[in-house]
Amino acid sequence: EEMPLLDAMARRFRGQDVQVLAVSIDEDRAAAEEFLKTRKTWALTLAHDPKGRVPERLKPPKMPTSYLIDASGVVRHINAGFERGDIARLEAKLRELAETP
Repeated sequence: EEMPLLDAMARRFRGQDVQVLAVSIDEDRAAAEEFLKTRKTWALTLAHDPKGRVPERLKPPKMPTSYLIDASGVVRHINAGFERGDIARLEAKLRELAETP
């Protein structure tokens, strides 16, 4: 449910200096690739991390977790878990971050 909503958000930010990156920690890359085939194109970028290095470093409180990270690499917002209403809050925070010099 979350991925298509994140993808739609990535489309809305297209042309701005914003990237939406989804990280799959599935050990089986084929499962992630099969899911990606459910759409012709994706606006977000998908990375595959079968060894779990990203969650090891970021220590998410639960899965899925979304992070808003500024251009300097500083985590500015963490959204643990996912509910439909989270997208509006994430997008508002992302707009704030994108507009901050």
